[in-house]
Amino acid sequence: MADFLGLTFNESTEVGKAVKLKQRIKKEKSILIIVNDIWEEFELECLGIPLGDEHKGCKLLLTSRNMNVLKSEMGIQKAFQLEVLKEYEARSLFEKMAGDVVKDRQAIATEIVKRCAGLPVLIVTITNALRNKEVYVWKDALKRLQRFDRQGMHQKVYLAVELSYNYLESEEKSLF
Repeated sequence: MADFLGLTFNESTEVGKAVKLKQRIKKEKSILIIVNDIWEEFELECLGIPLGDEHKGCKLLLTSRNMNVLKSEMGIQKAFQLEVLKEYEARSLFEKMAGDVVKDRQAIATEIVKRCAGLPVLIVTITNALRNKEVYVWKDALKRLQRFDRQGMHQKVYLAVELSYNYLESEEKSLF
């Protein structure tokens, strides 16, 4: 946020940085702050986000896979539940992103889509990693995803990112 607002910190403590960020945010007439993928409760004030009546033009959007974190622990005002993609929607997204190669790899594609559990972030990340790759790469990706079937979604997301990185060309990896 600080970079986006053109803010640099001379403060050495987290509290000092939060105070400076809050002062800078208050100078904006209106601002939308998005805190994505919250896993557990934390104090928004520690980030320097104005709350309540401190800044009427400051709107805050929090996202989490766990509605309880938002409702009970974070005390949000309004909650909107977004569901995962339906099976046909997930398949359609995968096919659109992968292209015509899916026609020759129907069985593998179907299994990969199932392992993505309707999560667009997984589908997009894995499809981007597999696009223009040989069939053996697709089979390897499916085997890796199958190993994570009994584990949580966080591990699957991590695996998708790892697969995506591993399948990058060496020039692309150097960017990271």
